[in-house]
Amino acid sequence: MNITVDISDPPLIQCVITGSPRPESKRNIWYYRNGTRVMGRVDTDEIKDYKSYCRACMVQARPPAPLDCPLLLHVVFYSLKPTGAPKKQSWPLKRPDTDNLIKPVKDAAMGCWWVDDARVCVEIVEKRFTAEAERIELAVYSLPEEPQVSVRVGGQEAMEL
Repeated sequence: MNITVDISDPPLIQCVITGSPRPESKRNIWYYRNGTRVMGRVDTDEIKDYKSYCRACMVQARPPAPLDCPLLLHVVFYSLKPTGAPKKQSWPLKRPDTDNLIKPVKDAAMGCWWVDDARVCVEIVEKRFTAEAERIELAVYSLPEEPQVSVRVGGQEAMEL
């Protein structure tokens, strides 16, 4: 049985975070565990501040209780087109990667929008250029409990899971 999640359905949560999207960045730290020197990775101060800013924006759109169900997350990262980029280039093809852009945003939503970011079972992540202000647009949709899902974007089937 196929269940369709249509992106034109109203989202459970919608939010716009203004400002330049920032990718995940970590720094190495060394510590001792049971007498053995171990390297760990922690967020940089800049990313900690960015996550706090994202969370402050997300609090305004939070549900009454954090969501604890399968979720679809649709995120669009808008950044300004570099002046040196070719005019015909319509997609941001350079770094940062979408997986590094989405990590701090999902971390910021934990406990505010959802119980754990593991509840996000389907992600649609886009990078786009904008002539307007840089921003992140987020929408969260509930997924049915059935594992077979086809996702429709703009009335056309985008993928079947």
